[in-house]
Amino acid sequence: TERAAARRAKAGYVPSVEDAPLHAPYVDAVRAAGGALRSRSRWLNAVAVEADRASIERIARLPFVAEIRPVAAFAKRPEPARSLDKRTRELDLDYGLSDVQLGQIRATPLLEAGYSGAGVHILMLDSGFYTGAPCFASTEIERRRDFVDGDDVVEGIAYESHGTQTLSVIGGYDPGWIASPAQGATYYLARTEDTTQEIPAEEDNWIEALEWGESLGVDIVSSSLGYNLWYEYEDLTGESAAISIAAEAAVERGVVVVNSAGNEAQLPWHYIIPPADAPSVLAIAAVNINGDRVSFSSVGPTADGRTKPDLAALGSGVAGIDEPRAVDPNQLYGEVLNGTSYSAPLVAGVSALLLEIHPTITPDLLAAALKATASRAGAPDNQLGWGIVDAYRAALLPVVRHDPAADAAWNGSNAFEIEVEASLYPGFDPPAIVSGGAAAFTDTAFLEAEGAGSYSVELPAASASDARRYYFLFERGDTAYTVPAGAPETYYETGDATPPSIAHVPIGDYPLQAWPAEVVAVVKDAGSVDDDSVRVDYSVLVPEGKAPLAPGSFPLSRRDDSTFAGTFPAFALEAGASVEYRIRACDVSGNCVHAPLAGSYQANLYSVGYALRYGAEGDEGPTNPFVSGTGDGYRILFDLPARETVRIRIYDAAGRLVREALDRAAGPGARLEAVWDGKDSSGRRVDSGVYFLRFEAGSFTATRKVVVIR
Repeated sequence: TERAAARRAKAGYVPSVEDAPLHAPYVDAVRAAGGALRSRSRWLNAVAVEADRASIERIARLPFVAEIRPVAAFAKRPEPARSLDKRTRELDLDYGLSDVQLGQIRATPLLEAGYSGAGVHILMLDSGFYTGAPCFASTEIERRRDFVDGDDVVEGIAYESHGTQTLSVIGGYDPGWIASPAQGATYYLARTEDTTQEIPAEEDNWIEALEWGESLGVDIVSSSLGYNLWYEYEDLTGESAAISIAAEAAVERGVVVVNSAGNEAQLPWHYIIPPADAPSVLAIAAVNINGDRVSFSSVGPTADGRTKPDLAALGSGVAGIDEPRAVDPNQLYGEVLNGTSYSAPLVAGVSALLLEIHPTITPDLLAAALKATASRAGAPDNQLGWGIVDAYRAALLPVVRHDPAADAAWNGSNAFEIEVEASLYPGFDPPAIVSGGAAAFTDTAFLEAEGAGSYSVELPAASASDARRYYFLFERGDTAYTVPAGAPETYYETGDATPPSIAHVPIGDYPLQAWPAEVVAVVKDAGSVDDDSVRVDYSVLVPEGKAPLAPGSFPLSRRDDSTFAGTFPAFALEAGASVEYRIRACDVSGNCVHAPLAGSYQANLYSVGYALRYGAEGDEGPTNPFVSGTGDGYRILFDLPARETVRIRIYDAAGRLVREALDRAAGPGARLEAVWDGKDSSGRRVDSGVYFLRFEAGSFTATRKVVVIR
């Protein structure tokens, strides 16, 4: 959707092959092998299936299957015992019992300022949701999807109340009983857990729902589920559990993923539960009304030593709304809830407030703001991470985008042009820049507004190499913020003394018939590359007794943001000649570099004729490359002295055409490659037997025998 594309662009995400649909013939082949399809994942390039052992063994033999693993599950345990203590402190009549949970995370000042998460889209991953409760009367619900039963119904008496409770904590409002941090947000409800039966919840539903919500453009995911059956503590790396890999992929695409840490601390597992182990997922611990960790709240660290959980919120005595009980379907009433399941939606709701206030904020900046302002920011640990969130302090932090390499450009004469994007909470003075030379910060100037959230200023300098140090100053009343944090001890610096970098794959041995060769290089610089400077210098070494050729140079032209390409001149060469060459490039500040730094690259010219080879090692290749269906196919290597149409046909022992394996133009070159996958023209694997491979290229023909034993 357009929302998803805009969110991805904000995060700097470039679409990749992971965003493409799964290859349909692969999915069909898995089905044909006996796998009953449950779900798909583009990001993992995977399908989840139900299959018996024989089918699994058949699927494992498919040449495109890289790995098979069980679908991880989570055996749902009862929530920690609920406290019925309604507290003795005087409560706000509008917030009701929520006054405590909202006050502890300092969301109340933002709610009273009129913020509610409006314009932010949130995906809830949980069990069923009863949206008929009065607290959801004004809640905007955009989409519903049941990934357990495969329909759009997420509510019903048979469903457990867990999803209803978490939704009420983040987005419900019932005056006098409950208020929430993100009651103005837009919600997408996904049922991923089956609580109508005593069976484990399975992670493939969660992954498929996550990809669904991301594609629709959600900004935040709030999940109070975790999956640890089939996983060991050693898997808590963020790179082992499929659900953690998928969660990290969502963050990469600009989605804030908030997940409960788990209620396992007093159980044998003890630690956080995937996907809370993913590096960019905000894992949320539970505290009581006094700010102490509740005994059941899962702890860290991860198996690779990272601090987890990340943040904390109230998880003992949380006010929420339950669904109607079967004994009285008309009865709706509040619950006092315990568990990290309810800490997570509180922090997800705070994230929605920050996104409403700072629409340009990305998941990494949002996490940094929450951690920098939380109660244990100075001493994070594996009990509560960076501590209890402080929504108000986090909202006050300026959200700044500035990269000196791209946003501090020399104007060509007497100054650096500094650009910065800043999202500020209302009430800030105009932002300023404090700058100086090598000795001290002596100058202060206000930035000029160039549009909503965009500012610029010029810093005078004698030349492009005259370094200027600087930082930004943001003031609101008696409070001042500097960017980078810790200024003036930390600061930005202009002045480009670093040459570009050059990456290039050397040409190496090269067929004479294909000359002249193309040179491709990736040239990057912290500032700007001088396009006219990117060139190749070369010299030619000819065989003894041959007339020498003069050295020369030719330009490389920009192909895209960082790729440059060009072709050698078409001078006459003979086999045995070598071309030595170097690539040079400069930036606009005059910093230059050669690649390689010492010596030269070398292209060695050789002549090729027509030839058909067997396997990778030459003429004598494997006679049976398809043993038990586990091979990679029959690899066909061939040499061509010119560009020709190549046709490769497979015949059986009776002379019948089995498969036309190749019919396309190729060459010139040596060790060109084609593969016969051992299948006929209908896509079926051929039976054991003797087959003949017929190779045609121009006037050259050759035949080879292939023995297939299944």
